[in-house]
Amino acid sequence: MAMVDVLCRAKEMAIGQPDPHIFTIATLTGHAVLAVGNYSIAMENGPARQAGVAVKLQEAGNKVADMFEISTIRRDDWDFNADKSGEFVSILQCNNAASSRTPRGHQM
Repeated sequence: MAMVDVLCRAKEMAIGQPDPHIFTIATLTGHAVLAVGNYSIAMENGPARQAGVAVKLQEAGNKVADMFEISTIRRDDWDFNADKSGEFVSILQCNNAASSRTPRGHQM
C-alpha cells in the first residue's frame, strides 16, 4: 500500500507537467522475488511506455549487471483488484493475502 500512496502523490505532481513519466520499480516485494528471482521489476504508465522508458532502464541495467524485468498491467489484474462489493471504491489498494502468495501480487 505504501507504493500506491507514493504513486498517487506522483500522479498529482505530474498533472499539468509536460510529458510526465511515472513508473514503479519493485525490488524487495515478496512477489517480485517470487516472480523473477533476484531481479527488479519496472512498470510504466502509458506515456512512459510510449517513450520506451522501461526498455531504456532495462538496457542500462544490463550494462551494469543490474537486470530489470518489465511488467505490465493485464485485464486479470483489474478484475482481481476490482471492489466486488460496489460500496466503496472502484479498485482496491490491497487484499488480505500476502503479495508473495497472490497471483501477480506485485501489481497490488
